[in-house]
Formats: sequence, structure tokens, C-alpha cells
Amino acid sequence: MFAALLICGAAAFANTSFNYSGAFSADDNMVLFNYVVQNQSQVDIFTTSYATGGFSPVITVFDSTGLFQFESRGISSDASLSWVSNAGETYLVVLTEWDNVSMGPLSNFADGFTEQGQGNFTAKPPFNPPLPGGFYQDGGVQRTSAWALTISSPDNTLVVTSPTVVTPEPGSAGLIFVSAALLAGCKRIRRAV
Repeated sequence: MFAALLICGAAAFANTSFNYSGAFSADDNMVLFNYVVQNQSQVDIFTTSYATGGFSPVITVFDSTGLFQFESRGISSDASLSWVSNAGETYLVVLTEWDNVSMGPLSNFADGFTEQGQGNFTAKPPFNPPLPGGFYQDGGVQRTSAWALTISSPDNTLVVTSPTVVTPEPGSAGLIFVSAALLAGCKRIRRAV
């Protein structure tokens, strides 16, 4: 019986991880994820694509109202964030390529990102001299369009929506967040029923 309790206890504290990967078609693409944990719990988000040849990633997190919370810029490296998430709050995680960053700490998701509409921004000045194609880092070093991201928590109530790859236009950014938040809410309600 003691062994059964140990096994059950270990399962309750097992780390829940969601791993995703893909490729951008343009420098200004974004990958959107929504996640929620039912308990106040640590959540870790990190990329592993730069080490295998992918672009320099940026992870940005917004709260359920779309307000900027955190950002990690992987400038010639992978990016990672770790913090305690509020119980039951839906967060929006946005993966972009460096230098396509949010408008800053007082911004909302709907305010957009710095390189929206610039599908080849890494191959042009001031980022680089004119180069064919995209996915370059400073100095004209070619990278691939590959990305890989993991969202994990020791809380087994972590739920992450499937990623959506978008190239948002300024007017549609708010609609994208609302749609993603509604999807997460529907999944939560369905599970509670």
C-alpha cells in the first residue's frame, strides 16, 4: 500500500510538458499559444531551435486582457521564461523572430509588433546589408526558419492550445487574441462538464 501511495504521489507532481515545432514562411510570422493552469503554479517556456540552426527567437507573454507580462529575447541564442502563473488565468504566448518584438512593457498584444508586415526584415538594412531571402542574424549569418518551443509545469492541470502560425496585420491582432482566448475557455468549460 505504501508503494501505491508513492506512485500516486509521484503522478500528482509529474511535470506536464507540451512540445511544438514548425517553420516560419517569412521573418514576421508569429506562433500563438494559449495556456492555463487551474492552480497557482510555476510555468516554464523555452525554445530549443536556435541550437539546431533555427532563427533567434523571442518569447512574449500577455495576460488574459492582452496586457504585456514578460519577454525573453534569444539574441543569437535560445530564449526561456519561468514564473508563477495565476490560477485559472489564460495567458497568450507569442513566438517571434528577433527583432520582431512587442511594443514594450506598457503595451497590449493588439498594439502589434515592431516588424509586422516586413516579411523579409532580416535581409535588409539596418539589420543587414541587402541579402536574398530571410532568417539572417546580424552580420549576414544565414539561419533556418525552424522553431521549437516547450511549455511545461509541475502542475498537471496545464492546458495548452495547439499553435497557430500567423502573419498578423495591425487591425487583426486583437481578433487573433480574442479567438485564441475563446478556444482556451471552451476547452476549460468542456473539461469541467
